[in-house]
Amino acid sequence: MTVLQTIGGFLKGAYTKFGTSANLIREVSVSVLTAVAVAVLVQLLTPSEPSPVAQVGDLLKSSMAAQHKADSIEGQLRLWQVQRKVDSLTQVIQDLHEKDSMRANAGLSDLDAIIRINGAIESNRRASTGQNRGGHR
Repeated sequence: MTVLQTIGGFLKGAYTKFGTSANLIREVSVSVLTAVAVAVLVQLLTPSEPSPVAQVGDLLKSSMAAQHKADSIEGQLRLWQVQRKVDSLTQVIQDLHEKDSMRANAGLSDLDAIIRINGAIESNRRASTGQNRGGHR
């Protein structure tokens, strides 16, 4: 028991004079013991596993990332399907216009068909340049 009292007195500095090497050793010893005690407490108080709240947060983040990726892929597939349908319908419309044009021009002579085609081209030019304001024909 006297050994512990002697060590305690040494650490308190009760038996040393101010500014001596013993006082320096005491200060270093107290600093090292304090650092070791703090390191042990930090190690003991730090959980070895993440908390359940952190685990749920990580799970939600990964779930949201996976759902975002799945929604993005699904949206891209829908976009491709709609684009394919639009392209198909555009082709059908072009085919129907061609059939209607051939049906309308079936009874015309070659010269009348050329005149009608040139007239359509000219009216499209005037409409696109804004010159279709009455006038000559």
